[in-house]
Amino acid sequence: MQAFKEALKCSGLPPKVLKRSLVLGKIRENWEKIVGDSLKDWAKPLELREDTLVIGVAHSYLSQSFASLSLEVLRRINRLLKNAYQIKRIQIKVCPRLYKEVYQKKKKERRSFDEKEVKKCFELLENLKDSELKKSFLNLFKVYFSR
Repeated sequence: MQAFKEALKCSGLPPKVLKRSLVLGKIRENWEKIVGDSLKDWAKPLELREDTLVIGVAHSYLSQSFASLSLEVLRRINRLLKNAYQIKRIQIKVCPRLYKEVYQKKKKERRSFDEKEVKKCFELLENLKDSELKKSFLNLFKVYFSR
């Protein structure tokens, strides 16, 4: 972050733009602390326009949920910034690409099973008496464990 700050200072940007860029960087750096672990991936600070922070959310239903939290988020951000910058409003924007990013990330994080666990599941399956149920579980296991 320090190298980013130095690069911005040397960029020749107007002071207002420079300050907003640094403030946005600080918000992004502390985003998980501001919104918590459950929302950090589903909502992201996109830009700072004067006294308005634009936040992108992954889905339209999140825009309603996030709107109800916006006053608390605003309070936390202003507490973080102290008196260095005052944000007065939050604008929420639906960004479908965020949903795609989160979905891809969650897909990669899926739990993998070791051979012992897989073997145990198939052994338990062998003890099922109902042949139709056994066949259904076998198909399910084949798909589930092939991921």
